[in-house]
Amino acid sequence: MLIYLIIASVCYLGAWSKAPKKAYQLSFFALWFFMAFRGLDLSSKVDGFYYHDFFENDVTTLAQFDFNILSYTRTVQAKTGFGWGFGLLSAVCKTICPQFEFFQVVFTALLFVLLAMVVRELHLSDQEKCLFLFFYMTQQMLWYFCNLLRQAPANLIVWYVMLHEFKDHKWIKRILLIGVAMLLHTSAALALVMIVAWEWIQKKGTLKFAQAALLPGALLMLFSDKIVGICISFMSTYIDSRYSMYVGMAEKSNVINFGLRMVILFLLCFFYRRVQCEKRDKLLAASTLCYLVGAFNGSLFVRALEYVAIGNYGGLALVHRAFSGTRQSKFVANLLLYLAFMVIFIRFFFTNAEFLIDYHFFF
Repeated sequence: MLIYLIIASVCYLGAWSKAPKKAYQLSFFALWFFMAFRGLDLSSKVDGFYYHDFFENDVTTLAQFDFNILSYTRTVQAKTGFGWGFGLLSAVCKTICPQFEFFQVVFTALLFVLLAMVVRELHLSDQEKCLFLFFYMTQQMLWYFCNLLRQAPANLIVWYVMLHEFKDHKWIKRILLIGVAMLLHTSAALALVMIVAWEWIQKKGTLKFAQAALLPGALLMLFSDKIVGICISFMSTYIDSRYSMYVGMAEKSNVINFGLRMVILFLLCFFYRRVQCEKRDKLLAASTLCYLVGAFNGSLFVRALEYVAIGNYGGLALVHRAFSGTRQSKFVANLLLYLAFMVIFIRFFFTNAEFLIDYHFFF
């Protein structure tokens, strides 16, 4: 845990140094290194066990791989739950080297390549790249990169789709890329629906919609358990029968996490006019959807909201542009942000990521 706390501190404090570019590059590489070479047993108590087991017992080399997507879906995916896209990546790695350690290193590198593409689309300064990485790291990055291996790349692909300015055939390219994300995790189908809603919010007036959503979002949270039950039944019937495992698990949204998303949305609304950025409306619209989807609890909705959580991470990286006043008041504001998210990060370790507290390498 201490390793990640140090990296987070270097990332945030480095943003205010004379060399933010070096701080970002150092933090970026350090995160990849410690995630890529983490001990295999660190994830054995959570989803990581299933990925290791899948690689060892169900993944073939490319010579035996079933390239027919429909056939693969009926056989391997029906048995294991792992989609064709993830299976193909695993098969490529196993063909080169049959050790899961090799797959972990290569797959983590792929995640960081996708993350770098997303960061580039945000058009941030070196300082803001540090801040983006800090806010992403202290919230969900480690959980997805070390545990939810299929959805992590799906999230990043969706974020790229939302941020990239396609010159022509925009929706065709978006649908194709979402299709690639679905081959990694079927829940990416939800992202297409949310992107349509995300576009609609921007057309209707992003700031007005975001402000109007604050109260309804809180009301949705109060009645979320009943609504979640209906949605899960629909998902298990029409999208993927495995979602039936969530039936009966609906409960009211986690108040602390919901409150955090509400505060973030409020800050983005409050500072909207002070932050001049070409991605401003895209990020605020995404943050609004993240807030509304996050009003519902349960694993299904927690996963779904991450497809639009780029609005929170990217938006927070820009908030500093709105800070005005004396140098001392700006320092206090930035210090409070740092302390608040470090507390959130530490809480994350003890509530969701105990498997990463006692870090060690696999070698």
